Amino acid sequence: MSKVVQEVPSVPCGHRPSRQRGQRQRGRNLTASDLPSCFLNIATINVRGLTSDSAVDQLVSELDKCAVDVACVQETLRFEAGTWKWHTGHEVMLGAGSKNGKVGGVGFIIAPHLATKITHCEIFSERIAMLVLELDGGSTIKLLSVYAPTGAYGDDTVEEFYDELENTVNGPPKGTYVICAGDYNAHLGRGESGENFVGPHGTPGRNSRGETLAQFCERTRLSVANTYFQKRLGRRWTYHTPNRQMFHEIDFILTNCLRLFHNVGVIGESRFNIGSDHRLVRATIAIKPKEERKRLAAYHSKRIRYELNEETLKTLAATVDFTGGSGNVHTRYEKVTSAIRTVVKDASQRVKSKPRERLSEVTLQMLATRKELGKTMTPVARIVLNKAIRVRVKNDYREYAARRAREAAEKATSIKRTFISTRLKTTTPECLRKADGTVLRNRKDIEEEIRTFFQDLFSSKIHVEAYSEPSEGENDKPDKEEWRVLESEVMQAIRQMKSGKAPGPDQIRPEHLKCLKEVLARPLADLFTEMLDSGIVPKDWLSSHTILIHKKGARDILANYRPIALLSTMLKVFSRIILNRIRHILNMNTGKEQAGFREGFSTIDQIHVISQLTERCREYRIPLCYLFIDFKKAFDTVEHQAVLNALTAFGVPRRYVEMIRKCNTSCFTDVNLYGNPTRIQIRRGVRQGEVISPMLFSAALEIVMQNAQMPCGINIDGERLQYLMFADDIVLIGSEPSALENSLRILRIAASSIGLEIHPGKTKWMKNSYASDYCLRMEDSVIEEVSSYVYLGQAVTMDNDLTVEISRRRRAGWVTFNKYRDVLTDKRIDAQVRARLFNTHVLPALVYGSETWNTILNEERRLASTQRAMERVMCGITLMHKIPAHEIRSRTGVKDVIENIYDSKKRWAGHVARLNDNRWTSRVTSWYPRGVKRPQGRPPARWSDPFRELFGQRWQQVARNRNEWHRCVLQGWRNHP
Repeated sequence: MSKVVQEVPSVPCGHRPSRQRGQRQRGRNLTASDLPSCFLNIATINVRGLTSDSAVDQLVSELDKCAVDVACVQETLRFEAGTWKWHTGHEVMLGAGSKNGKVGGVGFIIAPHLATKITHCEIFSERIAMLVLELDGGSTIKLLSVYAPTGAYGDDTVEEFYDELENTVNGPPKGTYVICAGDYNAHLGRGESGENFVGPHGTPGRNSRGETLAQFCERTRLSVANTYFQKRLGRRWTYHTPNRQMFHEIDFILTNCLRLFHNVGVIGESRFNIGSDHRLVRATIAIKPKEERKRLAAYHSKRIRYELNEETLKTLAATVDFTGGSGNVHTRYEKVTSAIRTVVKDASQRVKSKPRERLSEVTLQMLATRKELGKTMTPVARIVLNKAIRVRVKNDYREYAARRAREAAEKATSIKRTFISTRLKTTTPECLRKADGTVLRNRKDIEEEIRTFFQDLFSSKIHVEAYSEPSEGENDKPDKEEWRVLESEVMQAIRQMKSGKAPGPDQIRPEHLKCLKEVLARPLADLFTEMLDSGIVPKDWLSSHTILIHKKGARDILANYRPIALLSTMLKVFSRIILNRIRHILNMNTGKEQAGFREGFSTIDQIHVISQLTERCREYRIPLCYLFIDFKKAFDTVEHQAVLNALTAFGVPRRYVEMIRKCNTSCFTDVNLYGNPTRIQIRRGVRQGEVISPMLFSAALEIVMQNAQMPCGINIDGERLQYLMFADDIVLIGSEPSALENSLRILRIAASSIGLEIHPGKTKWMKNSYASDYCLRMEDSVIEEVSSYVYLGQAVTMDNDLTVEISRRRRAGWVTFNKYRDVLTDKRIDAQVRARLFNTHVLPALVYGSETWNTILNEERRLASTQRAMERVMCGITLMHKIPAHEIRSRTGVKDVIENIYDSKKRWAGHVARLNDNRWTSRVTSWYPRGVKRPQGRPPARWSDPFRELFGQRWQQVARNRNEWHRCVLQGWRNHP
């Protein structure tokens, strides 16, 4: 078989080569010169185990070298099935073996340029899998990966297998062309008299399983493509026995479109070797030439990596004109962005690809040795070498990831980004479940469901009247100088951008603008000023690419994905400038109940208020109820006009409101899940991914909450605390469940006026033991009453019991520790580096929200025990070594978890005591119910007990003095004399 098959030409599907060129009937093989322009290579291989990611990666690499477009794989022996997007761009779909991964397992590996052609993929069993590819012109190829029972199984099992395979071949979805490739475990031999679908070429001899296969081919009218191409016996066998004394042809490719096949051959072990006792069988079929050339070119261009040289970029930028010249906004914007892209391209250098950079020199030498020796090795030596290579490859991949993480830890760079860059695959949904329970597996159906879902999601459902405002008189119009964007504003906006973010349609990254901010400040300031003056925004700002990020829950439910818009980086700079100008107006009009996306506020504010309120009501036996509101896709369903009305009501200048309107209306986005973008018009919602979007949503929701006259609330020193908000997370507070129910009804009506809908299934409520029993409803739905609820990342209970939360923190700590285990346990990394990594990643997960805790000794011991267990893992010791805790601590050098808890609590208490903005955080801390007598007996543990023990009732006065407060030590407060 010619070695340059990927470059030789092909004919369109359906073309039958002439007998004079192909000479298939006479048995002559096709050569490279016989083939037309482009073609498709389909292969089958029994891998004899594909249980690790490193093994899959090596298989993908070997297939890529042999120019395989679609590979049918058998005997994966995996414990669980999965569908992934590989780091090379390949689609990997692997099924699980039966009997805990001991038998079978089939699947496919598809080249990147064919990913958009996939319409359906399904794993039926450990022996049969199906893949459907749609070709140009509407024709389809139905591929089956097949693994037949071995000789150890009885005839009944074999008959059941072929019956199932026949049903799959003839069943839906129908394919224009059908190809069944795999390990049939049958000696078929050559075609016999009367057989129309087994060719004249093959390994001599046929057994009973071969006869069964031949009968199956006659019934289904599938031709055995291997038998129609003449090869010498040494190029026919596909399997050898362990001692390499016997060679058999048992892997076949069956098809109903034999006229498309130009060659079927076996790839020798010198070219393809993954340690299996099977050889790769590859078939070449004709496809559309022009389209394939385009896809291959796009695929190879995507795999080319470039590295930006910042010094070169700055040097080149000094000679480039970024002003955009004369013309309208659209022309100038296009010239500026084009100049940026050009200079970035000129300053980028192509990075030499290293396809096997993960493998060590020793492993590469072992792979080369296996190819060189080939048939000369003894069976035992081959088995030993194959096993050694598998172990070495797996260890090399682990060592490569550990080395990259070690370098990131030593340089104090993002380890998370390092993990992302070294991962081999990303999970993609293999099916989608519709609202009626129907499961979609055909990719065309899935893409149509995505289009329908997001069209419905982003379509306006209600009409919102525009906010009426007096017309702007001629003399009231501000001068252009008032809107002028300053260079300092542009540079500040660029500095505020986060690096490492994916670019939008303009392909400009934040790093590019940060490197060029000095030369771009003036041109961008002038361009943005003209936009504000003319009220025109570039057309590119109206488009975006949307990626779907899985949140939690089942991966086959589309509602469990968050759509994130990849927007123009230039739009983000402009939005940041507008936000910096109007932020003080938005903050001034936002109530103290809202803590989301506001400077000086955090989730701890709201958690602290809930904790203190629960503590007081428990101590004074006051009825207390919480109702936790959950909206359906809140950010994606708020009406545009409602947002604009809120900005106008807050007093945001009309010019800014108009620019925000033009940047957020008449927009469209391309949703891309399988490589085929689906265009969606956006008629409502704020685009998640834009810096100003959270503040726009908060403004619209603030108007709703201010206008909703809800009867719920708790009296806090003469002022009613009715609700708390963190962005769209709302909790209603009251003493009577009936009042909460009425408030929920009022809020539902008010929220629906701007497009928001409350999710009755995710909305929960809870009450303490002093509130009356009640069945809380929203229309026809019953709101579930719970004893514990995770609010802003912390478990809330009505008795402030931390048992549930401590268990959650310990689990979260171990999850984070295991994520960085390879780095934390690597003795080659300096102890201080590992300690810093532990303190900055693991410890925060272990003590999140500890500022609001009132821990008891037993809870502190549980956390300390968890930390000591982690430290033992870091040191590579166990309890059996009987090494004292203080000795282990001296080795690890990490910060004590209990010390961290009390330091955080002291720091937070000092912050609360020094607050002077009348927010609920400080008011609830100092609140004691009036007119209510505390019952006799010892009160439950209070959050302020450590401070009262050390400083008495005047602890808040002490906390206001930073120097004095900084010197105090809370740890050990229980032993204070």
